[in-house]
Amino acid sequence: MLPWLHPQRLLSSSMRTRKYIYNTCALTQSGSCQDQSATAVNNLEVSQCSKPSPCSPTRVPFSIVSHKMQSRFEDSTSNPSICSMCCENRKAAYQRLHKKHRLASLSVHIVDHNMFHESHLTKHDKETDKCSKSILHNRYGHRNGTTIHGHAAMVYGALATSTPRPMCSSGAQVRWSSSRAGNVIPLEQSKPVQTGEIKKFLTDNEFAYREGYTCLISTCPRHVRRKIRLSELDRLYINRTTGYFVCQSCKKSGNWQQLTENVTNLLEVISHKKRKPNQCFDGMTLDDGTVEVKKAQELWESCIPVSSLEQQNWDQLSYHLGIQGLTRESLERYQVRGTPDQDGLVLPAVSVDGTIVGVKSIILQTVKSGDTEKTRVVTRFSSRSDYHGLFGWGAVKSEDKEIVLTANEFDAIAVNQATGLRAVALPKGDSVLPQQVLPMLEDFTKVTLWLGGAVKTWETAKQFSKKLNDSRCHLIRPGADQPNALAAVKEGLDLARILKSAKLVRHKSIISFRSLRQDVYSELAMAEQIAGVKWKRYPQLNSLLKGHRRGELTVFTGPTGSGKTTFISDYSLDLCVQGVNTLWGSFEINNVRLLKTMLSQFSQLNLVKRLDAFDHWADQFEELPMYFMTFHGQENIRNVIETMSHAVYVQDIAHVVVDNLQFMMGLNTFSSTDRYIVQDKVITAFRKFATNMNCHVTLVIHPRKERETDELTVSSIFGSAKASQEADNILILQDKRLTSVRGRKYVQVAKNRFDGELGIMLLKFNKDTKSFASGSPSDGKKDTEARQ
Repeated sequence: MLPWLHPQRLLSSSMRTRKYIYNTCALTQSGSCQDQSATAVNNLEVSQCSKPSPCSPTRVPFSIVSHKMQSRFEDSTSNPSICSMCCENRKAAYQRLHKKHRLASLSVHIVDHNMFHESHLTKHDKETDKCSKSILHNRYGHRNGTTIHGHAAMVYGALATSTPRPMCSSGAQVRWSSSRAGNVIPLEQSKPVQTGEIKKFLTDNEFAYREGYTCLISTCPRHVRRKIRLSELDRLYINRTTGYFVCQSCKKSGNWQQLTENVTNLLEVISHKKRKPNQCFDGMTLDDGTVEVKKAQELWESCIPVSSLEQQNWDQLSYHLGIQGLTRESLERYQVRGTPDQDGLVLPAVSVDGTIVGVKSIILQTVKSGDTEKTRVVTRFSSRSDYHGLFGWGAVKSEDKEIVLTANEFDAIAVNQATGLRAVALPKGDSVLPQQVLPMLEDFTKVTLWLGGAVKTWETAKQFSKKLNDSRCHLIRPGADQPNALAAVKEGLDLARILKSAKLVRHKSIISFRSLRQDVYSELAMAEQIAGVKWKRYPQLNSLLKGHRRGELTVFTGPTGSGKTTFISDYSLDLCVQGVNTLWGSFEINNVRLLKTMLSQFSQLNLVKRLDAFDHWADQFEELPMYFMTFHGQENIRNVIETMSHAVYVQDIAHVVVDNLQFMMGLNTFSSTDRYIVQDKVITAFRKFATNMNCHVTLVIHPRKERETDELTVSSIFGSAKASQEADNILILQDKRLTSVRGRKYVQVAKNRFDGELGIMLLKFNKDTKSFASGSPSDGKKDTEARQ
């Protein structure tokens, strides 16, 4: 088992991040950050928060260790940016502390310091610099660094010294009055979890458990002290890799830290007989997505049975959706319904208890193009919550021991119609296998993955088999005679024969050519697909590298200020738009600045001038499988690798970008000899990660300082030869504008292990869109070169 253990380090490109970018664009447009921040402070609203749960990730404990805090509370009353309620609660907290002589634990809701220029700190605190030690630097009396949720470890210094921000220590929640911005949602925090740690905790608390394929299966905590057989109880599933749990009885789920805290509290209550344990995890709040789930159920109930569709409408739907080979009876077996207007189908996702938690609507729309009318297919999802279900789960019976996983709902119906086998569709296609659905597949002894007929789906199936436990997984190799299930039905192929040809995933140390013969043939027969995902913005790069492939290590270097981050941002965004799940680790530039650049590249607009278009493009950007690590500056390589491993497991990341190696290592702490040794170890770790996790890693490395007139080469990469030896691809950004009148900027492919093709790709920068992509709009202005 690998230690994939740091979900708190992942920052999704979600609503909390887009609010940062919107305000950054707005401040840039106004041209006055100081005036804007003052207005923002005046528009603050304060509302009392509900009492936080013990496991709430928004709770930041800190101790007050000096009576000087009394003057701090008194001075805060004169500060207009602090609410009166907050001041009163601060005084009350200090009085309780003074009487009981113990540490106080307050809940702080933090608004990012980049937004504000108002400080709560007194002049005395700033000059003596003792506030950082008295507030956040001391965590229950220990003078070590405190990690604030959703921020790097160095942020506590900015929070407690001279960096100003509105803050309410009373548990009040500070929020923008504008609907365009909101609270910073702290990221979920968890500690490293080993399978042995989970087993020890269950044993110490007298939990009966058994080991499953992906989870440890135990009992609901409210049954743990009762003498009931394990098979007769509602189950508690604990992921043996991440510690994520799902309780069938209480319909609650969460991370390992939440489980341990709530179980400990519950058992203490039971032992003292304070109340009847009719429900566990009382301290946890239900996901806000329950409202969305209810809407999805209402939408599904408002639809009509497929059998009630008029024949003309059914024929039109089956033609445009390409499901002519499927019968209405098969669709009804999977709870598919028709829209009230009979212009589409509604496909439900079902949870483990048979509850509909989301629906996917596929609707036909008529679009006029001149004098002609065209029909297009529009897909909509009713819920954007974290509830996960499987399409077709309602047709699965408890005695079934074999199941087929497909990436498409109609493929699952086709398998069931042709063979009678139970088949379900993954909630997000072949892009991700959420860990939330793994408990639903725990009791199956044979899992066949039939994700489609493309090479990409074959690689995805192999990745998913690792998560599902490859000892029970069978894969169907894509080929001309083995397309996806729906295509096989329409072509009249024997689906039972195709399913029997599925091969068991096995690990062997020694193999022969006979075992690899089909793989070699596939490499030759499907050379274009084997080459990987093609770039759309950089077609010339396809002729050199042939494509972007899993399991490779790419080293990218270039002079300081030449635009490495700008190019690699556009480079990775191009792949992400095509469905390559991407994780960014920006150790040099903060995520807000990076996302601001990405959003301009994505929209191909200058959003500073087109702020009205922000919401439109931000909504589309949110749908991309793009995630960000919250590391910044120097960071331990083990923490970085654990975070990347967790992302591959949970988010099925296929591409990791690390920008850049020197900032991550913090070379100023090493001698000239040690830094080379440390860099070699770091590069080896990234190489091993790319190979073992079947994930592409793009590593940005600064070159050695050389004369500006000299071109950079492979030997110009900083450090020893380890980086160039381990890399599968080496890209060099050459900038000759300052050394030659006709100098240009271009990307040089200096190493290509897959194909061997070398060459250059000229670049032109569009200042408005911050993109090097060819054909980007320039609004009639001359392209200029980027410096970042």
